[in-house]
Amino acid sequence: MGEIIPEWWATSSGISIPAALEAGATRMDILEVLIQVGLCAGLRASFGALEVAAEVFAELDVDGGA
Repeated sequence: MGEIIPEWWATSSGISIPAALEAGATRMDILEVLIQVGLCAGLRASFGALEVAAEVFAELDVDGGA
């Protein structure tokens, strides 16, 4: 069946999420966008994106980020 999301997407999302936070988006803003992705890209992609966001948020919390 394969991965839920491609590795390149997870990598680019991991870079985009901190950039969005630095630009003024809140974590809730980011989560709302990723949930909306489910309407166009499918729920599997949306869930995969939410998993990436959770990982990035956890890394930021450890590093003392946003």
